[in-house]
Amino acid sequence: MPLPTQLGHGGAGLHGDNAGVVRTGLNALATLANEIKTDRNALLTKLDADVLVADTDYAAAHATAAANVSGTASLGSGGTGLNGDAAIRLARRVRLLAALATEITLDHNAVLVKMDADAGIVANTLGPQNEVQTITISATGGVWQAVRGGATSTPIAWNATAATLQAALEAMNTVATDEIVVTGGPGASAPYTLTHSGHQSAATDVAQLTTVATGLTGGGSTAIVATTITGRAGTGTITAPNAGNLWPTAFGAGGQGVAGDRGWGTSLRALAVSLNEAKVRHNALLAVLDADAGVTDTDYVATLTVAAPSI
Repeated sequence: MPLPTQLGHGGAGLHGDNAGVVRTGLNALATLANEIKTDRNALLTKLDADVLVADTDYAAAHATAAANVSGTASLGSGGTGLNGDAAIRLARRVRLLAALATEITLDHNAVLVKMDADAGIVANTLGPQNEVQTITISATGGVWQAVRGGATSTPIAWNATAATLQAALEAMNTVATDEIVVTGGPGASAPYTLTHSGHQSAATDVAQLTTVATGLTGGGSTAIVATTITGRAGTGTITAPNAGNLWPTAFGAGGQGVAGDRGWGTSLRALAVSLNEAKVRHNALLAVLDADAGVTDTDYVATLTVAAPSI
């Protein structure tokens, strides 16, 4: 997409032609965002109406809302660029567009997870998945240790609670706080369940933990780890834009618009990447549905494909 190559000198704002390019780019991205939003909501309605899709709450749970993201109506005269109020309006619309792009992202990825869990859909590798491992202790006494990334935990009692095990893991320098959520346990009839949902391991195929069980006594004297769900990013997920980078932190003094170094080109470029990725992923999802024998309506692509914008 065309983006400004020059900003105003000395904080003077966006000069005339560059301001126009920003407005044109924003209008095109707003059109694309709203097209994706409308198309996705139509897809959710079709999924709800399909009798072979077991979960019938797609539309209610994942509809993407509209946002007022139209371009600013006026530019500064005489090549001055975006004067104060117009610059602020444009900045607000960029922020709204970023929020809509993020909502589309979250909505799309949540639908993939629901589809994976739905027995009416054959493909089951669409959405992100957190790694889940279990640890089964077979003993009547003693202690054991967990090992991850070369670090070994302090001794853990054979009948420790889930909270005690989680604390022991988090005390290791290779496990961040809340990185692994521990439930269940103890004993062979109630294995510990370790869900890797923290920012370092969510939606990732992580290495399986190992154990040192030489301190256990009785029973089988073992601490056995198994991976029950392998983490993955998903084949159709969308990466959300960094909304924190899509909002200027200062404006030019005296009503002269957006200060020189506030990065409108960077903002719109980040939005364009996210929305175009959403377009590609959405269309790929439609193709999966059309090829899936578990979905009766086979005209998703023809009726719902999102077109590339002219930007």
